[in-house]
Amino acid sequence: MLVNLQQRLKPTDDIRRLQLTDQYRQLQKSPKNKDLDAWLLSWERVYRESSKLTQPIVQKDTAVQDFLRAVSETASDFASFWTNTIQNNPPTTTINILGEIVTTDTRPDLYTVIDRFRIQHQILRADSNKSSSNRSAFSSSLQGQEQGQGRGQQRKPPKCIYEERHWY
Repeated sequence: MLVNLQQRLKPTDDIRRLQLTDQYRQLQKSPKNKDLDAWLLSWERVYRESSKLTQPIVQKDTAVQDFLRAVSETASDFASFWTNTIQNNPPTTTINILGEIVTTDTRPDLYTVIDRFRIQHQILRADSNKSSSNRSAFSSSLQGQEQGQGRGQQRKPPKCIYEERHWY
């Protein structure tokens, strides 16, 4: 019964290819106003599902180049670095090991590039949070008064974890 239901409701390869092609075209647009993590997960999902088709909609190298083009507006340094890295690596390397010829692909796949982008984005986000908290650590003063103390205003000390007010 489940097999019959699946055969009736599961989209054919042609329909699934069209759906994935539309989704892939949407992903090729820069993620400016989108949730970046969801956008990256969508890239991985669409690539994985399209690879399962009998005729994939995108090849490995094309997907990486399309991803780098899409991300270049928001992270141009990352896109430039990886574009140069890919161009400097030959597509395949042939190694002769004990009389056997072994061919390996040295270029990174889409999952690797997305993972590196995710890590770089997390590091930069952590650095920006750290630098913004450092900026507030040094308060400015005008004529010996702290910011917000002008004209009789007294700044209250913040609450600590014990719910008491005092300066740290």
